Amino acid sequence: MRVSAGMAYYREWAIGLSTRLITSEERLELTLKHEYAHLMAVARHGRKGAGHSLPWQQAMLELGLDPKVRHDFPVERNQPRTAVMYQCDRCGEEFQRSRKFPRGRQYRHVGCGGVVKFTGRIVPERERGRDVA
Repeated sequence: MRVSAGMAYYREWAIGLSTRLITSEERLELTLKHEYAHLMAVARHGRKGAGHSLPWQQAMLELGLDPKVRHDFPVERNQPRTAVMYQCDRCGEEFQRSRKFPRGRQYRHVGCGGVVKFTGRIVPERERGRDVA
């Protein structure tokens, strides 16, 4: 999980934890209690206890925690992993986009009318040297 510290799986009565965000015993304890409160609320109130509802808030208070919905852990959010480069075959101008154009048609450069061709991907510095799935 990239942006969530944990998740309660109601059907399995299990808790999943993030290997990226759980970096200390304090974070582990807070996340386990938060997710356990989800399981307690569903066990007591059924579907009405799912999510961050009033039964969940009551369970958090019973566990001795402030019923905050979100954690305070620093998280990288919505950062694209790569960018793509295109180049105009007529004037040579390069374009960077966050994703590739859909296949099946030609795309033209507005400035000169040349065909825009895919030239490759750009991997940000923070992702270099790391296995990216």
